[in-house]
Order: sequence, then C-alpha cells, then structure tokens
Amino acid sequence: MSDAAGQENVESVTVSEPPLLNVPDTCFPITLGYAAAQPVSGTPPYSYLWNTDPVQVTDTAFGLAAGTYSCAITDARGCTTVGSYEVDAVGCGLSLDELCHQIQLYPNPGTEAFTLSSDHLMEHCIVQDLQGRALFESCESTQLLRIDTRHWPSGTYLVRVSTAKGSQAYRRVKNE
Repeated sequence: MSDAAGQENVESVTVSEPPLLNVPDTCFPITLGYAAAQPVSGTPPYSYLWNTDPVQVTDTAFGLAAGTYSCAITDARGCTTVGSYEVDAVGCGLSLDELCHQIQLYPNPGTEAFTLSSDHLMEHCIVQDLQGRALFESCESTQLLRIDTRHWPSGTYLVRVSTAKGSQAYRRVKNE
C-alpha cells in the first residue's frame, strides 16, 4: 500500500479458517428408528434438514422406519454437507420379540412421572422433546428408573434407553 506522499507500507495478514465440516455416521438400530447427525467440525451453530416425511430440522430424526435417510447439515458460515444414515429394523442381534420385551415404560399417557423397568441394567437413558432438547438424562446403571415429569409441559417426548443387549426408543405423551 502507498499513501499520497508515495510512502509504502507492507503488512502480512494471515487468514485462518475452521476445519471442513465433517459429520460421522451415527445411527441407532432400533424398532422405532432414529438417526443422529453429530458434526465434529465446521462452525456452530448448525442447521439440519432431513429427507423425512414430515421434514425434521433437529440433529436427530425420530420415528423412522428401516431404510436410508439423508440429512443436509449447514454450519454458521453457510458450508453444507449431506450425510447418509442407515436405520435397521432390529438392532444388536436381538429378535424383534426380545428387543420389545427387554424394557417396559409406563404409563402412557402419563401426568406426573414415567417409570422404566428392564430385565437388564439400563446403562443410559435420555428423554427429549420433539425439538431435540434433552429434559432428562441418566447414566446410572439400574433396572428401575422413575422420571419425574411434573414440571414438564404437556406434549410428546422421546425416551431412548440403552442396555448391554441393545437400545430402544419410545414415544410418551405427558398430559396435565
């Protein structure tokens, strides 16, 4: 650069950018299928667009039948990538009957609490609203779990439970 008097000034500028947006394939093989897009690079926040019917716009698509789904993920800088996700009908080598009877969740609908019970230790449980926000999460190994819902708004919630034998997802309705 030079000014009106002809004086020159040279400066070095380094422009850095974040790593390319990369989304690993994270699917959970369960009877009420879901797939999760979890970006590991790019610039947050991210927006999501699943090719589901109806279209879902959170990081996790719920209520999926067995099949292949895609999700377009766009980061804050407008970089977009599309991931492909395979959802299996039954997971972890269990028969459909074994997986369905592994975990019990009641009542449905509920008003004050949901109770989970299992023949196996439940290693992880998460409850999310339909926008994908987690309202409850437990990593406690237990066969019986009571989830207090008194302070939650009425609505539909997704309960995901994992044991050493597999994972299962349930939709539960909370009424006033």
